[in-house]
Amino acid sequence: METIPQLSEQTVRARFDPQSWQRGRQYARDGAIINARRQGMTLKASCIGSQPEPYRIEVTFKLRGIANADYTCPVGEDGYCKHVVALLVTWLNRPETFREAEDTDAALQRREKDELIALIKQMIWRYPDLESLLEMPLLVGGKASQPINRAVFHRQIAAAFHRGGYEWRAETEIAREILPLAEIADMFLQQRDYANATTAYEAISSAMLDQYGAYNDEDGALQEIIFRCVEGMIDALSGLTVEPDTRAMILPTIFAIYHADIESGRSELSGEIADTLVDLLTDAERRTVAEWVRAALPEGKSWSDNYHRQAYGAFLLNLEADDLDDEAFLRLCRETSRADDLVTRLLTLDRVEEAEQEAQHVSDYDLIGLANLFIEHQQTDGAERLMRERAATSQDSRVTEWLMTYYATHGNDTGALNLAMRLFEMRPGFDTYKEIRRLAQKIGTWDTLHADLLASLIQSGTIPLLVSIHLDEGELDRAIDCVLKPEKPKERVGIPFGAHTALTVAKAAEATQPESAREIYERHVESLIAGRQRESYRQACGYLVTVRELYDRLDEYERWERYLAGLQEKYRTLRALKEEMTTVGLLD
Repeated sequence: METIPQLSEQTVRARFDPQSWQRGRQYARDGAIINARRQGMTLKASCIGSQPEPYRIEVTFKLRGIANADYTCPVGEDGYCKHVVALLVTWLNRPETFREAEDTDAALQRREKDELIALIKQMIWRYPDLESLLEMPLLVGGKASQPINRAVFHRQIAAAFHRGGYEWRAETEIAREILPLAEIADMFLQQRDYANATTAYEAISSAMLDQYGAYNDEDGALQEIIFRCVEGMIDALSGLTVEPDTRAMILPTIFAIYHADIESGRSELSGEIADTLVDLLTDAERRTVAEWVRAALPEGKSWSDNYHRQAYGAFLLNLEADDLDDEAFLRLCRETSRADDLVTRLLTLDRVEEAEQEAQHVSDYDLIGLANLFIEHQQTDGAERLMRERAATSQDSRVTEWLMTYYATHGNDTGALNLAMRLFEMRPGFDTYKEIRRLAQKIGTWDTLHADLLASLIQSGTIPLLVSIHLDEGELDRAIDCVLKPEKPKERVGIPFGAHTALTVAKAAEATQPESAREIYERHVESLIAGRQRESYRQACGYLVTVRELYDRLDEYERWERYLAGLQEKYRTLRALKEEMTTVGLLD
């Protein structure tokens, strides 16, 4: 028998996050691992958890470490859950509890037919749901034991969804049950049995689509299986010997998946399908699919309708690319709201004025992309004109920012400065401030603008931005005043504008103005303790260590002792705080 490689607790622990490690180790201590066994290089067991049914776990090793882990727990990924931890810790500490078990294939092969039948009956008696597997097709010797019945797949999938329910992450367990069905379809495909493979893929995907809309599928577990079916059907379409009847089954199924994905708004599958499918279709099939797409086009004017038209339009343009002249192409772009494709073709045809007219009808965000298209086609004047006209009325700061950058890179510093000032009014930010400073210094108007900008920020109480500006310009005293002596009286208590800003100033002040740094840190300590959480106490004590160092630097040890004693008295009922202070050496 092959030898499982030597493991250490450190090696196992490094594989898992701290929470999974701690909880899994406790599971092992509590004896949650049951029916532990070893089959060659694989450890198998059940783990008693939070559900009535124990979780099944198995870990397979390679010559150096773990090859993979499988489990029925819905939490974790790729074997990184507390139940796997429990299995490995049990193996480390009590390997004798793992009985040697014969390999499953070997154990079955040595049984006589009558024994196997009896064994199957016993399994079904214990787990009645297994009886449905008797209907499933099996590949033996490279051939199907019976023709595929799509109704069998539908029943299996309906049962998987029923058992999975709608609890959090139910999709993972449902996908786990459906995966073997997809593997059966894969085996038929590998044998080039395209008819049976297609029947299986179609049955699986259509049955899943019936249920898919009721699930969030955040991790994509169900979608992954549907896409696996799509890939299998596309591979079948690529087969040189696929019969017309089989192709006639594949295409409606793939389109149904494409259509469902577009309508759901997810669009992960549909893009892949549209890009891949076009090259595999015959001319007749391409025309048929195009008719389906046209029938799916929405007629409404809502944002959702427009989004769907654009998605379908992209597919149509690819499907009909060889049949569309310029005017038909432009007409289809207008029908499906494909502004990018429309403007690109107009610019390619040197119909610039018409392209500008079309661009005027799109949203602010879409106009930015179209302006870039104009520039790519050496139509910079048209791009500038479109954005200048839109910036005059738009409240979208991205339009103003685009035009500001354009002016700055084309030597119009005055225009860029005016737009930077407008952008700063719309969305005050440090990067915009620096751009105003750069442009104003270049023009020679910075001294006046500088004072006005700072005055407006003080008036509006934009403390974090003021602090960033003062620190950037070497004005540490003014940054400290912003934190400790803000202009607005209501801001003089605590640090209402954000701890990060205050701590940045404190760190900058440690070397040259330790007294100010100490005061800022002390205020922050008070606000952390007020949170009444163990983690807040731990953070507060970390800053108190820094405060102590600052008192030492100021030769004010007695003052530190009084300050610390005052904290102890003020918060004498907070036992957890006292424990954290003791941990970092603030208290004996």
